[in-house]
This record gives sequence, structure tokens and C-alpha cells, in this order.
Amino acid sequence: MLSSDEILKKLYAMSRQFQTDVYTKKYTKAVYEYEAARNIAFFMELDEEQIIELFGTRQTDEPIRGLYDEELAIKAQWECVLRNQTLQEITMEDKRRREEEWKRSLES
Repeated sequence: MLSSDEILKKLYAMSRQFQTDVYTKKYTKAVYEYEAARNIAFFMELDEEQIIELFGTRQTDEPIRGLYDEELAIKAQWECVLRNQTLQEITMEDKRRREEEWKRSLES
């Protein structure tokens, strides 16, 4: 099981993957990462500074952009709507990939 620090490190690492996925037009994956990160961060009850660092805030005079840039997340979500893609597609794709890896491991 992962410790809180290990989970936090994964959240920060996943932010780079989120940005890469938006720029490479893997919008469904980016939305999935964004939503997962928000759920994990709030479930872990991170302090306000960490939440702002990860997701930014509009509650200041100048909005603060987080590592998971809200504008990129909105863009990815909008592209998913335009392309009629759902989060179920990405989870099913991931499930199929894991099943194929599992089958290959059984064959070797």
C-alpha cells in the first residue's frame, strides 16, 4: 500500500502526464487523470496550499494556475464532448490493456 507521501508524489507526476496528454490530444485520458487527481486530493484532505499548487485558484486578485491547469482541463472536457467520448472508453481501454498483459504473463 502506498503512503501519503508516495501518493502525493504520484499526483505531482501525473500532472505532467496530464499536460502531455492534452498537448498530444489524448483528451479522454487527460480528463480521466484530472478527475482522478481531484478526487484523490480531496479524499486525502490536502491542505489549501497543496490544493492551490495542484489545481490553482480564482479566489485571488490574479488567478493562480495549478499544475493541473483548469483551462487545459476544460479544453480536454470540451474536446471529449465534441468527439462524443466518455470516461468509460478510457477505463475500458485500460481494462483491455491490463487483460492482454495478464494473458501474456500467463503464456510466458
